[in-house]
Amino acid sequence: GQMSDFNSKLDIRGKRLEEGKDLIQKFMDGAFTLGIKEVSIVHGKGDGALRKATREYLKTLSFVESWKYEHADRGGQGVSHIVLK
Repeated sequence: GQMSDFNSKLDIRGKRLEEGKDLIQKFMDGAFTLGIKEVSIVHGKGDGALRKATREYLKTLSFVESWKYEHADRGGQGVSHIVLK
């Protein structure tokens, strides 16, 4: 089924900002539609553009309960861990 095809970790490192935003949107919509409660977005640390875009977008979603950066041993600030309502 669709659930088993859904990867709960999205890696957008190295993507252009617009493409990254697009992927985040589709990914979050997919997670919400499938009722998945926890996902991760790997945006990398870099100059922070994708990280900032991720954070800004998550703020606009009513179904996001909370998010935090991963523990240092799991990617730290390069990875956002998101909990959905």
